[in-house]
Amino acid sequence: QRFPEEAFRVITENEEEAKPYLREALEKAIREKTDLDSDYQLHFYALFLLGQFQDKGAFQKIAELVSLPPEVVEYLIGDTVTSGLSDILYNTYDGNKNRLKRMIEDKKIDEFVRADVLEVMGQLYLDGEIPETDWKSFLSREIHGAKGYDHIYNRIADLICRCHFVDMLPEIRYMFDHDLM
Repeated sequence: QRFPEEAFRVITENEEEAKPYLREALEKAIREKTDLDSDYQLHFYALFLLGQFQDKGAFQKIAELVSLPPEVVEYLIGDTVTSGLSDILYNTYDGNKNRLKRMIEDKKIDEFVRADVLEVMGQLYLDGEIPETDWKSFLSREIHGAKGYDHIYNRIADLICRCHFVDMLPEIRYMFDHDLM
C-alpha cells in the first residue's frame, strides 16, 4: 500500500487534535484483538506517532496493548516488537516504574516485549531516574529467579555491560553456566 504521506503531515501539524483519535485507535486494537480487520493500520501508526509526540497520556494504553498474549501482539503490531518498541515506550513513559517492573516479571507477556521494557528501565537508570542499588537489585532478582532460557537474559547481560556494572560480571557468568542465555 501507498504510504499515507499527506495524512501524516496533517496529523503532525495538528498533534493535540490528533492524540485522542490515535489513542482511540489503540483502544480499538485492544478491544478487537485478532478480530481487528487486517487492513486496519491506524493503531500501528498511532504507536509511532504517539511515541514521536512523547504522549505520556498514551503510555498505559500502549503498555496494555503490548501486554496482550504474544500471538495477539504479533497479529496487531508484528515486527514493531523488535524494531522500535523500546523507543516508543521510553518516549511515552509516564513515571510508573512499578508498571514497568510488573511487565518485565509477567512471563505471559512476549519475551521481546519484556526485553524492550527492560531496555526502558536501563535507560531510566542511565538518566538518573533509578538509583543504582535498586537497579542492580532488580537485575539480580531477575537473574536468580530464572527458570530457563529467555531473551530477556541476553538483554540483561547487555545492560550490565552498558551500565558498567563490573561487579555484576559474575552474574553474566551465572547466566551462561545455567543456560539462561
